[in-house]
Amino acid sequence: MASANSVSSHERDPVTAVNVRALHALTIVDHGDDTFIVGSPYGNDYIALPELGAQIIRWFQDGSTVEECTRRAEQIAGEPVDVQDLLDQLAAGGLLAADPDQLPPRVRFERLGRLLFNPVAWTVYSVATVVGLVLLITHPHLRPHSSDVIPFRTPLANLLILTLIALGLTGKHEAAHVLATSAQGLPSSLSISRRFYFVVFQADLTSLWSRPRRYRFGPLLAGMAWDLSLVGVLLVVEDRVQLPVTVLHLTRATIFLEIGGTLLQFWIFMRTDVYAVLVAAIRCTNLQAAKSALLHTMLRRSTAEDVTLLDALSARERRWAKLYLILYVPGVCYVTWYLVRYAGPGLVRTLRLVVHVLLTGTQLQRSGAAVALVAVLLPTMLTIAAAGRGSVRALRGILGHRRSDDLVAERT
Repeated sequence: MASANSVSSHERDPVTAVNVRALHALTIVDHGDDTFIVGSPYGNDYIALPELGAQIIRWFQDGSTVEECTRRAEQIAGEPVDVQDLLDQLAAGGLLAADPDQLPPRVRFERLGRLLFNPVAWTVYSVATVVGLVLLITHPHLRPHSSDVIPFRTPLANLLILTLIALGLTGKHEAAHVLATSAQGLPSSLSISRRFYFVVFQADLTSLWSRPRRYRFGPLLAGMAWDLSLVGVLLVVEDRVQLPVTVLHLTRATIFLEIGGTLLQFWIFMRTDVYAVLVAAIRCTNLQAAKSALLHTMLRRSTAEDVTLLDALSARERRWAKLYLILYVPGVCYVTWYLVRYAGPGLVRTLRLVVHVLLTGTQLQRSGAAVALVAVLLPTMLTIAAAGRGSVRALRGILGHRRSDDLVAERT
C-alpha cells in the first residue's frame, strides 16, 4: 500500500472530468487512529489519508469544487490547506483513472463465490472442521504420522505423488481465497512467489482494503477453512469406510499434508494467512515495513525512508512492529537451520537418486525422474539460490553500511 506521505507531487493540473468521475468511484474506509484507507475499483492501489483528507474527497464526491473544498478545509484546519496537492497524491498513487470510459475490472466467478461462501456454506465448513478436530482427539489411530508421507515403496514415486497432491491442495487453498473475495464483488489474482527458500502460490487480495475490516476476515480465512473442512471429511471417510490400501495411503498422505500446511500458516514471519488476519485485526497497514525499519535501525543501516516511516507510526503500531520483529528474527534463524540441517541434505539425496535413475533406470523410470527433476527439484534449487543471493546482498549491505559509519566517525 502506498503511503500518502511518500507520494511525490507532480505537475499540477486542474480537476478534469476524468478526475471527477474517478473521485466519485473512490472508496473510503475508516481504519482507526484517525486514518482512512482510500482506494479505487479501477486498480489495486490504496493510500492512507488523515481524516481531513478523506473528508475532502467526500466533498468532491458531493459536487464541491477545488475552491470550495479548500475554503472548507481551511476552516477546519485553521490554516491553509493545499487541496490540489491531495489530488496530485491520488493521481500519483494510481487512484484517478486516465480514461473516463474505463470500467472497473470485471469480477470473475462472483456467482460461484457467493454459492461457496455464504452463511450456510461457512456453517458447513465450521461443522466439518469441528468434526475433524473431535475425531483427532478421540481416535488416536486417525492422527497423522510421519510414515503417512511414504505411501509407496519407491522413493521417486513418493516424491512425484506427494508433489502432485501438494500442488492440488495448494491450488485449492488459493482458489478459496479468490472465490471468497469474488463473493464480495472484488477482483483478485493468483501468482507464484517465494518466501525465503519456499516456492509459494499466492492470491492478491489487495482489493479487500476497499471493504471495512469485518468483511476482510472471511476471504483471509477461506483457504484454511477449506483445508480443515477437507481434513474433517477425509477423517470421517477413513473412520467409516473400508478403503482400498492404495486409496487409504493417499488419503493419509493428504491429511498429513493438509494439517502440516495449516500449522505452517502460523509462521507469521513468512507473511502467511494468519499474518494477514493479524494485520487486519490490529490495523497495522505497514507492519512488514515497520519491522524492517526497526531492524535497519538496530543494525545501524536505516535510510531516510525508514526514519520517515517510524516517525509516522503511532505508539500502538510501534509496539506491534517490535513484537513482530521479536517473532521474525527467531523465525529466520529456524528456517535457516532447517535448510542446513534437513532441506539441503534432503535435496542433495533426492538429486542423487534422480541422477541414478536417469543413468540406470528403465524408460518409464527415467521419464519419472525427468519429470521430478524439472517439476520438483529445479524450482526448489532455483528458489534456494535466489534466497542465498538475497541473504548475501543483505549482509553486504549491513557490513558496507557499518564500514561507512566507521569512516565517518574517524573523519569527525
